[in-house]
Amino acid sequence: MTPDELDHELMTAADPAYKVFGDKLQPGITDRLGVRMPKVRALAKEILKENSQGFLDAVFERDHPFASQEALMVATIVAGGLRRVPDDIYWQNIDRLFPHMNGWATCDLMGSAVKRIARDPAGYLAYLETKLASNNPWTVRVALVWLLTFYRTPTTLPMALSALDCASARALSMAASGDYYLSMALAWCLSMLATVEAELVYQQMDVWRKAGRLDDETCRRTVRKIRESLQFTQEAKAIVSQRFA
Repeated sequence: MTPDELDHELMTAADPAYKVFGDKLQPGITDRLGVRMPKVRALAKEILKENSQGFLDAVFERDHPFASQEALMVATIVAGGLRRVPDDIYWQNIDRLFPHMNGWATCDLMGSAVKRIARDPAGYLAYLETKLASNNPWTVRVALVWLLTFYRTPTTLPMALSALDCASARALSMAASGDYYLSMALAWCLSMLATVEAELVYQQMDVWRKAGRLDDETCRRTVRKIRESLQFTQEAKAIVSQRFA
């Protein structure tokens, strides 16, 4: 499938009513067609069975690589799902996608689609940290979703907290500056990491709060995420509410 053929397939599959619904959830995104995710994933799966690297190269040879948000989503799933390319090519593909991330939907998809991190979370942590250090909040959001997706184990939890704590990480300060989508991503990340070992996460949150690095609003959002989650007991929810009251 060529990029032009993909654009045609997406245009054909567009649902105007679904576009209206989705546009309300993504204010400011103007290139949505209204294609449902099962179709987006099906098209990506089809491309992954073909010359997927050739498809990605052809996309980025165009003056305007993505005609729609859904085209970006397809390319993201394809790039993240490649299995037989060396690391340098794999991460080059991912790097080419970052400048086009401009909303929570594409960021969160990219956060879960980059499957290679699961092979060696420790080995790819340095790359992730470069994204946490970015001045672009959407890039930082992707890295936060990587942390909550691929570093949620007893072994990798300390790595995740260390990455967030490192001097170059901008997630905390940018969330504190009032960036809503980044603050929500950080709250989501911390709440999911707390499913592994809550006390370790809470201790780190205490350190950040005392240092003025974790703002009150993001802290409240983290507590709310925990209280809304089915992965915590009622006792655990009461404890976190009291601790960060």
